[in-house]
Amino acid sequence: MWTIDPIDGTKGFLRGEQYAVCVSLVVDGIPTLAVIGCPNLPSKTSDQTGCIFVAVKGHGAQEYSLQGSDPTPLTIPPIGSPADISFLESVESAHSSHSFSDRVSHLLGITKPPIRMDSQAKYGCLARGEGGAYLRMPTGVGYREKIWVNLFYIPQYERA
Repeated sequence: MWTIDPIDGTKGFLRGEQYAVCVSLVVDGIPTLAVIGCPNLPSKTSDQTGCIFVAVKGHGAQEYSLQGSDPTPLTIPPIGSPADISFLESVESAHSSHSFSDRVSHLLGITKPPIRMDSQAKYGCLARGEGGAYLRMPTGVGYREKIWVNLFYIPQYERA
């Protein structure tokens, strides 16, 4: 089944900040291919703004610039100490508990401020070694993640 989120980070899009266009292929319940387009995220492969992240199960992930640069393989660098990282988290305090993240940072000895941005662009930044950790603690009881499903309905994937 194909999944799509045509504008992930709608508030970021409306503010002219970070948003992403996300597409993935799920085969027999297993994510197999994912593409995240981040038009406002600075590219690490060129001096331009805008990049595309592509991941294929069993083949790793790569970054492309929107201008068509050669792909750059992505690897997450090792973390030396908590002082070297900062959390990636949502701009919106309604999406993730900032106070919980602050407490965890304090307990781990993380001193850098969090990197806050909208959308799944955070996953691209994490994949290229920016930040060091992504933390999302729901803000309320009963929160459920949702995805867009496109193309067709498959009854066997329905969840109660």
